[in-house]
Amino acid sequence: MEYKVTIITPCYNISKLKDYSDNFFIKNFISVKNQTIKYENIEHIFVDDCSTDNTFDLLRDLSKKYSNIKLFRTNENTGSPSIPRNIGIKKATSKYVMFLDQDDYLEENSVEILYNTIKNNNVNLVSSNYYSYDGIKKLKHKSFNHENLYVSFNDEKLIDFMTYLQTKIFDVDFLKKNNIHFPNSYNEDVYFYILNLCFNKKDVIILNNFYSFVYNSNNQASISRRFNKRILFDYVDRFTDSMDLLLDEKMNIKFIVDFHKNNLISIMSTLLLSKETKNMNVMFKKSRDYFLKYDFLEFQLGGYWKICYNLIYTNHIFLFKCVMYIIQMSFENSLFKKFFRNKNYEC
Repeated sequence: MEYKVTIITPCYNISKLKDYSDNFFIKNFISVKNQTIKYENIEHIFVDDCSTDNTFDLLRDLSKKYSNIKLFRTNENTGSPSIPRNIGIKKATSKYVMFLDQDDYLEENSVEILYNTIKNNNVNLVSSNYYSYDGIKKLKHKSFNHENLYVSFNDEKLIDFMTYLQTKIFDVDFLKKNNIHFPNSYNEDVYFYILNLCFNKKDVIILNNFYSFVYNSNNQASISRRFNKRILFDYVDRFTDSMDLLLDEKMNIKFIVDFHKNNLISIMSTLLLSKETKNMNVMFKKSRDYFLKYDFLEFQLGGYWKICYNLIYTNHIFLFKCVMYIIQMSFENSLFKKFFRNKNYEC
């Protein structure tokens, strides 16, 4: 059987993915099964990261029911989706691949639209937009405009589509030929994306007005909700790897500067919202080392980001902790959510 698209989903303890009465994984699977491209045209790869519940048994039952489901398991728990995704890429037999986390779900025409776009335009990467679901309503991600774009691989507009691999479709041969894979760490998706852009010499298509998947922001166990030492260290290390790669490849300086600004805000956000007071000194130093390494770049930050940046850069950790305390006290405030956290608008 020749499949049109491979969808790779890393899995870990899917029985615990609860949202009130719903199981996220059930929504996830149904969203793939009901695709307009027809499920039999999809190679559906699940990789169990050595779950401690009955995940593997549940997936094995599904694979017995549907011949297009391929099931694999890591040798040991890796703690991130990176290795399971790499296994999926290696095992993929179709020409194109998509990634879908176990607690998110696709719009019903996602695969068909992305597949037709990449197939008919001879490109290595197509990106789209996304919704987020907060448990009550579905929100649209805000972006710079609402037009579909055909842009150069080093166009700074691509930074707005840096995260959420679920919005993208990739050429499998391109990935394998250039040995593009995920590092075994957090912040793996950003580095994977930067690798794709640096090796890619073709244009990239952005379907900015097509919302292809729904990110479940209501999952309390999501990695994106953690603000600890390991997350921050992985963020800094992968941002450093990405920055060095971009500089070595002499990418568009506007792209590099805008990417760096995004990195700074991600690092500062993690610091500001971290509860790890015991590790704050080493986290602060790790962040400052990154700030100092790229201080030759000229950029502008606004508002409290500029204040936080200067406190870190000048090594004023006590004052930064005071700001951090105020931010954490305000984190659930409605106005704070609007200006600090919420980048979406209601459908």
